[in-house]
Amino acid sequence: MVDGSKVKIARELVGWTQAYLAVRADVRITTIMAYESGKIYPLKSAAVAIEAALVQAGINFSVEGQALSVPGTTDPIALQCICPMQ
Repeated sequence: MVDGSKVKIARELVGWTQAYLAVRADVRITTIMAYESGKIYPLKSAAVAIEAALVQAGINFSVEGQALSVPGTTDPIALQCICPMQ
């Protein structure tokens, strides 16, 4: 699963607000806020729903969330340098 910092970057890349992602993933906005800030790691079901919503928007997370592809591009963007895995 993807960590919250990568969720934030992916959400911003597709131009979504936290509120819109919360609606698309059917989770509370406070879950998105806390997840992105690193305060919590949500329940597995919520994390899966959040990731799935972003995938539906065109984000393609690679194995272990190390990189993603952005809609309209063919080159993956390495997030490792922006948000190192902890």
